[in-house]
Amino acid sequence: MPSFFSEEFIQEVIYRNNIEDIISSYTPLKKAGRSLKGLCPFHNEKTPSFSVSSDKQLYHCFGCGESGTVLNFIMKIENLDFVEAIKFLADRAGMEIPVTSYEKGHSRELMQAIYDINKEAALYYHKQLFTEEGKVALSYIKGRQLSLETTKHFALGYAPKNGGLVKHLISLGYDEDTILKADLTASTNSGRIYERFSNKLMFPIIDKRKNVIGFGGRVLDDSKPKYINTSDTLVYDKGRNLFALNFAKDSPADYIILVEGYMDVISLHQSGITSAVASLGTALTPEQAKAIKRTKPEVVIAYDSDEAGQKATRRAIEILTDAGLVVRVLSQKNSKDPDDFIKEFGAGAYIELINQAPVQIEYKIAKFKEKYNLSIPQDKVEYLKELAIELAKFDSAVEREVYAKKTASETGISEDAILSEIERVLQERNKNARFQRSFSKPEQPSGAVKSMASSEKLLIALMCNDPSVIKAIKSKIDLDCYSSQIYREIISKLYEGIDVKILLTNPDFSDVLADIIFGDISIENVQNSLNEIIRTVLLEHNKRLQQDAINNGDINKLNQLINESRRIDSDGKQ
Repeated sequence: MPSFFSEEFIQEVIYRNNIEDIISSYTPLKKAGRSLKGLCPFHNEKTPSFSVSSDKQLYHCFGCGESGTVLNFIMKIENLDFVEAIKFLADRAGMEIPVTSYEKGHSRELMQAIYDINKEAALYYHKQLFTEEGKVALSYIKGRQLSLETTKHFALGYAPKNGGLVKHLISLGYDEDTILKADLTASTNSGRIYERFSNKLMFPIIDKRKNVIGFGGRVLDDSKPKYINTSDTLVYDKGRNLFALNFAKDSPADYIILVEGYMDVISLHQSGITSAVASLGTALTPEQAKAIKRTKPEVVIAYDSDEAGQKATRRAIEILTDAGLVVRVLSQKNSKDPDDFIKEFGAGAYIELINQAPVQIEYKIAKFKEKYNLSIPQDKVEYLKELAIELAKFDSAVEREVYAKKTASETGISEDAILSEIERVLQERNKNARFQRSFSKPEQPSGAVKSMASSEKLLIALMCNDPSVIKAIKSKIDLDCYSSQIYREIISKLYEGIDVKILLTNPDFSDVLADIIFGDISIENVQNSLNEIIRTVLLEHNKRLQQDAINNGDINKLNQLINESRRIDSDGKQ
């Protein structure tokens, strides 16, 4: 759900939540000079490498590289997105959360009313499960071998055939219009209101803040469709949420298991495999992949083994890989889905499947081998072409070579020929895509601009440590004087007066800034050399312009730049 807070409010939230107090509640910290040290909560280590600066209100792990403000910490440790983390910290500090840009057009009171209505609906449906009319749903649950404990854990319920929810909600003081906006009712063309869920087994959908945001309902007879789900509302977006992520985020496993349906998820959780989630009646979306990425670094796809499930697997691999996740694919042998497999072979056998699940490229290679007869020369050529496209997706040349070597030994095609085909694919990649990728990572200055980039880095360190110097630097150095794009973008924000703690919440800047702030830079020495650093940046920029003038044969411009460089050099030494 889109939502934006002012920079002033974000700064106030960070200010009101002392980083030492927050982090020490998750991992013990001990004084070490001007900083605090402890074991990193984000990776296993025996020697403390996690540093917290109370002065700067920042943290950095020299082991795994995690760094940022108290806001970054809460996002990571609690598996929350930016907005959820802001609200988490604001609540902790007793701050009133302002109306966001999203909520300005959508009454916060209405949104809260929908949350409340959904909660009451979930309680009502759960209670109905244990009535005489609800026996049909309870019988279905028992037939699926779900325990009473599991039924209560997931708050499963029953929507009566003849309704009753609306009457119940109205008795609690809610009006029909708000119930309609929660999508618990719908209206016919004639305007008649009816309950959306009737004679259904009900699955409440709960977000990471424990709000009931919607429902899934399963028929208890042979009618179609088998499942119906809450449509998008003010509080629910099916393309951004995942069923049972509220439980999976707390699982000790370092991976998410992605399955197709509610019952698969519930069966896995009942068996002790508590990192399972499912999408909500729709194909996996990039937003759901990002939600998984914020929760765990790895995902195991365990879709059904039928053709539809395998097609969905192929699509999910690309979306999840693009989100930066490690992707593995589980094969369920002769069972159609996880629920069937566990019933037949047990949870222990399923855990073995998870452990043995190959990485996505191994899965793709196996599927290519099923597709082609490698004893036929033309099939072997087509196999290699498809495989090369996949291997070219690896950023690592080592990974490409490893799989090229393996393919060569399996097919008899020379390793050089395979690598050559991969190189051909790489060269044919869309130039625009290459251009965009080149800007997706911070520039690493080298060669002629290395000394200049180092000076720019020192200036950023100075401005982060002492914002009072920004005005002086800004008056002498225009943005186009900086050689590194990522440094230029950061400095632009600092020139605008944006606090470094705000910039650290931006993933485009956080790694670069953490490297600068926690690097081996003596601020005291930099302060004494400020004029010299400014002089270096201006002279290096002048040299670049001189080279451009030479390349263009513009002698007049060159002479102007030479004179300008002398002036800069003279002024800088005064």
